[in-house]
Amino acid sequence: MDLHFITPKTLSGYSKAMFIALLFFVFFNTDRAQNKADSLIKLADASVNDSLKVKWMNDAVWELMFGEKENSLKLAKKALKIAERTTNPYSLSDCYNTLGVYYYLNADFKTSIQYHQSAMEVRTKLNDIKGLISTYNNLGSALKELGDKNEVDYYFMALKIAESKRDTIAQCSILNNIADAFNRQEQYAKAEKYHLIALGLREILGDAKGLIATYINLGTVKQHTKAYKESNQYYQKAKELLDTYPDDYLKAKYFANLGSLRKDENKLNEAIHFISESIKINEKIRSANSNLVNFVNLGALYHQQRDLKRSNEAYQKAHELSLQLGNKQWQRQSLEGLSNTYAELNNYERAFDARLKYDALNDSLRGKEVNKLFAESEAKYSSEKKDAEIKLLDEKNKNSELQIRQRTLIILGLVILILLVFIIGYFVRSKNVIRQKLETERIISETEENERIRIAKDIHDELGSGLSKIKFLAELANSNNQGKASAINSISETSKHLVENMRDLIWAMNPDNTTMDNLVARIREYASDYLEEFSIELSIDFPEEIKQLDITKEASRNILMIVKESLQNIIKHAKADKISLKLQLNTEFKFQIEDNGEGFDARKESNGNGLKNMMNRMKIINGEIKIASLPGKGSRIEMQVPLKSIEKLKILL
Repeated sequence: MDLHFITPKTLSGYSKAMFIALLFFVFFNTDRAQNKADSLIKLADASVNDSLKVKWMNDAVWELMFGEKENSLKLAKKALKIAERTTNPYSLSDCYNTLGVYYYLNADFKTSIQYHQSAMEVRTKLNDIKGLISTYNNLGSALKELGDKNEVDYYFMALKIAESKRDTIAQCSILNNIADAFNRQEQYAKAEKYHLIALGLREILGDAKGLIATYINLGTVKQHTKAYKESNQYYQKAKELLDTYPDDYLKAKYFANLGSLRKDENKLNEAIHFISESIKINEKIRSANSNLVNFVNLGALYHQQRDLKRSNEAYQKAHELSLQLGNKQWQRQSLEGLSNTYAELNNYERAFDARLKYDALNDSLRGKEVNKLFAESEAKYSSEKKDAEIKLLDEKNKNSELQIRQRTLIILGLVILILLVFIIGYFVRSKNVIRQKLETERIISETEENERIRIAKDIHDELGSGLSKIKFLAELANSNNQGKASAINSISETSKHLVENMRDLIWAMNPDNTTMDNLVARIREYASDYLEEFSIELSIDFPEEIKQLDITKEASRNILMIVKESLQNIIKHAKADKISLKLQLNTEFKFQIEDNGEGFDARKESNGNGLKNMMNRMKIINGEIKIASLPGKGSRIEMQVPLKSIEKLKILL
């Protein structure tokens, strides 16, 4: 039996791995266990909750059962009484399990089975899966000791649940118990198969002590098939781990099984030495059941050395222990040895009696019926496992089909969603295009309306005032013969001025002219034509290449009008003989008009209508104008407009 799996569900606070260490460590740490048990009992006494009280008491039992047998039994039965009056069935099943393990360790296998069966009934009703794994395994182990042929049935029931729950630690323990059962039936191939499965799992877990036990078991299987070299290799691996992880229980098992191997190798003295060492350790840790094997093997060794008296004594000790513990497996072995040694010692009556008892046990423990039952249990387990795998495969196929349908629906949904987004996007875009087109038409309409208003205003201001002046001068000429020549001359000048203004107005209205290069060309043309009649030297400093830029009508007209007004003012008032025009274009339109005339006090004249008019024109196009002049020093007019302020907005349809 793989003892470390007899683990109650009530061991809260400990992992199964921790409990493995505790189970063996407690044999030689009685004081520490007692102290811990005392603490747990105090917790139980202080608790007002019965379920919690039972838990603490059960934990204390586990601390005491390896050293303080009587006290642990009293405490376990007291916990059971409290659990029986509670409404918590889990507490009750835990108490049954604890008592089942207690009686197993104390070799009262019948009582152990009774408590484990009680635990099984409660846990079955509760569908306590993890608890049932422990119960089935423990039941199988107890039945083994009594030679019950149903042993393996419970192991496979436990294994099936442990596999479904992926409880690897439990699987290792159960697999070793199954392998041990087949080993006792001399079905060594199957025994090796299950030990190797357990070995693989324990290597994954890094369970050092579990690996030691499995190496020893595999060494034993190889010994029975006379593969002594492989058997020794497994024992060597066990020894290497024992040097790192010392444990008295496993050390006793190692010496016992190694002694058995040396017996088969005919190294009798070594075998006796190892088995004697195992007996000493088992007596130290009070493992009477383990010494059953040792006394049987020791009897066989002395028999091979022809020391019949010692051989018979060893078999007698084994037989007494087997009767005391109720262990039929080793009772059978001891009876066989006693029968042989009594016969050779000429005590035929006792030899015959031992043989009769041996044959009866042998038929019940190793007959064809037992082998058939083992085979049926394994076949049932394999069949159920296969059925479960088929069912799982069917479920996977169904899930796969469901996933395919779900993916198809998702893809279809995404396609529909994309189409909807596309359609919505198309309509939104169409709506935006229509809205933008309407907005553009509105802007164009407003622009045209503003332009008509501006043209009307210009015509009214320029043409209306000029025509009014002509009408006034004509009436004056008709009424006053003396001023007729002067009036006619004024009419001529006014008409000329009107023609020029109308020409500029028409030029500004032409969209083809509202570009930077056309504006600069018009300024150059106007300045040259206007100053041609006067004896004034004109210098023009314009860039050779003018940036291709569409500008607004307002900018084109207002800049041109400021230039015209500036030149006219110079001719009328400055008496200059030199005029210079300078233009710079980068991120700004910078234009400068400078003369060498008489100049004026710019501070006093800044409030004049002419200068105000020019400033207003610059303000309309977000520009700035500076006028610098002093009497006798000439004058300089500077215009500065950011290009982004006069650039025509491009409307994209």
